[in-house]
Amino acid sequence: MFDFLKPEVSGIKNVIISYFAYKQHNEIQGDIPLDQMDRFAEWYFNFRLGPPLVSPSDAYRMQNIARENLKERHTDHITLLDILYALMASEGMGGRSLDISAIKKVFSKFPSISAANRGLS
Repeated sequence: MFDFLKPEVSGIKNVIISYFAYKQHNEIQGDIPLDQMDRFAEWYFNFRLGPPLVSPSDAYRMQNIARENLKERHTDHITLLDILYALMASEGMGGRSLDISAIKKVFSKFPSISAANRGLS
């Protein structure tokens, strides 16, 4: 009922919207290839954790926190859920237990993204 209050809901919405913007900008049909998800993550962190959305004095620190968290999280390839965790860590919400069912509901409101790219089963 109060999904709009959960930071993971607004966070994953931002990640998904950016995912589709990146695909469109790079003229990618279908999903972003798994071996290119690291490029998407870097692009996203530069956009979302950089000026003007984040003050120049905080941008470098927050981007580094996100990058380090992402390195620690992913194994075979980077997923959208990994990017969400890294984003939340950069915003001081690391280690937080996420409402996965609320995140799944958000995914259901967007065009299909493969389970491998989502990071959810």
